[in-house]
Amino acid sequence: MTANRRAIGVVGGGVVGLCCAVALLDRGHDVSVFEPDGDYNAASWGNAGHIAVEQVEPLASPAALRSVPARLFSAGGALALPPSMAARWLPFAVRLIAASTPARFAAGTAALTPLLAGAMPAWRDLVETIGAPDLVRADGHVVIWDTPAQAQAGRRRWSRSAIGTARIVDAEPALLRRLGFLADPVGGRSGSRAAGRSSISAGLRPRSRLPSRPAAAGSCGRRRG
Repeated sequence: MTANRRAIGVVGGGVVGLCCAVALLDRGHDVSVFEPDGDYNAASWGNAGHIAVEQVEPLASPAALRSVPARLFSAGGALALPPSMAARWLPFAVRLIAASTPARFAAGTAALTPLLAGAMPAWRDLVETIGAPDLVRADGHVVIWDTPAQAQAGRRRWSRSAIGTARIVDAEPALLRRLGFLADPVGGRSGSRAAGRSSISAGLRPRSRLPSRPAAAGSCGRRRG
């Protein structure tokens, strides 16, 4: 082994771990991916493999703080802040509030916008390099609301939000028909589609992709941990 070539272990077989492994292989290192789950159910395969290029606005924001009362469990939401567990959630809440000032929100948006603008080109380059261009699909996602009034309000919120390279278009009638009963509560005409969002297939896994990558230097394997 040369002085610049190393044996490196990557812990975790999710998207981040596998991308790190590919980058290290490109640099001529020997790489082993350690993934204890034999079924490769890493967290990366949740959320339908969503590549959220439209989410350039930080989650910590003045709007998020204003929405807290409506999100509380007691109001029918999913946010629970039990006093008995304050020692666990209060430090995070304090940091969230500090990060939600207008200045911090604007700075975060400015930082995320160019970063996410390069996400899809980078993913396309990666899947082309490993010979699996079908793993990334740029087909958008659909947002459905319960009522026409909620759809109008939601559409206005989307139009006021920074969404990076994504764009908002009306859902096509054919797409609404495919959605079936999901489209009925909004009258069949109140859906919108975020056309710039993309997804990555669960096929990008160390067992089926990385070892057979033709352009890779070094080696990549999987060890049970």
